[in-house]
Amino acid sequence: MPVFPCFDPTTGASGGAAPGGSDPVTPPAAASESVAAGGSLAAVTFGAFTDPGARISSYAATVKNVVGSGTISGTGLGPYTFSGTADSEVITVELDARDSASNVLATAVYTGSIGTPSSGGSWVTLKDYDLTDLDTTSSLSTGTHTLSFASIADTIDVVFSKYNDTGGITAQATNGTGIVIDGGTDTTSAGTISLRPSDWLSSYTADDVQRYVYAITFALTVDLTANPGSSAFYAGVNTGNNTTHNSGDSRHFYIFANADGINEEVRIRTNTTSTGTLTTQALRTTRTVTAIVTFGEIVQLMDSSGLTIPTPDVSQGLPTYNAGSDAVGRNDDTRVYQNSSGIRAFFSCNNTGDVTCSRVVVQRFE
Repeated sequence: MPVFPCFDPTTGASGGAAPGGSDPVTPPAAASESVAAGGSLAAVTFGAFTDPGARISSYAATVKNVVGSGTISGTGLGPYTFSGTADSEVITVELDARDSASNVLATAVYTGSIGTPSSGGSWVTLKDYDLTDLDTTSSLSTGTHTLSFASIADTIDVVFSKYNDTGGITAQATNGTGIVIDGGTDTTSAGTISLRPSDWLSSYTADDVQRYVYAITFALTVDLTANPGSSAFYAGVNTGNNTTHNSGDSRHFYIFANADGINEEVRIRTNTTSTGTLTTQALRTTRTVTAIVTFGEIVQLMDSSGLTIPTPDVSQGLPTYNAGSDAVGRNDDTRVYQNSSGIRAFFSCNNTGDVTCSRVVVQRFE
């Protein structure tokens, strides 16, 4: 059986010379596309094959998934559209030109990539807890509680605290749902669930926070419709020994329902001091809130729609906001969110708002 070269010895094109006959089929030049993380590959149409002997009878496309599991749909030279692709995808499409006996005459090649991590590093997941797998508890009293999972041996400690509770704020873990705070009926009350993610990590030292950027993400389902103009929730980070949203060095989102009952207003708070409204947007029922912590000092907050855990985005501008840091003076070796008490993350609701957390993820850039 003869062996055909990988490249046409006359033209140098990929696919080699056509088997048999004196009219070789030549594929179009290889094509490629690269888009940033979060982007989508455009539909691809292959260029025409050179076919002086009119030998091409059909085309057959094959996907080679280098990284990922994307698929294509299309016929002939295209267009071929992509589905099921995601960040870090690298997908190659090989289009064979065939004769009437299904012999491959030549092959055209396309390669697409989405947000392939650079050699500079990537976000690594350190801990990913599915809170819908927690065992159901009775209503939690204020204070510290150790919660168990149904499917894994890990446990997590949470602290439930209340502020000015006269309207029956409650919290509990519910298997299949997550950790639920019911904001009750009073318009001046608040409830907070806080966790200390640094307890879950094998290392969270001064060296760690100076080498890596950390991100803590909550997946939240929020209902702020009970009291338009007042119902609200908070989510962010604090120093490890402060369990409420309004003390210590908390930096967090303060998002409340607009009086129109349709929109919500986004603000950032440090303890009880709030910015003005940064943006007004349609009420989000499901969302993720990510706190990004650099050098153990600087906090950024990211608000994204839906429950899919996003890639942390440290660029300034929607959906990421700068929550700031304390002043760092000469010879100041204090790392606010890395010390003997670690870092705490929390979510809260007040004024009859309700919030459920179904997942919490800790990542770092390394």
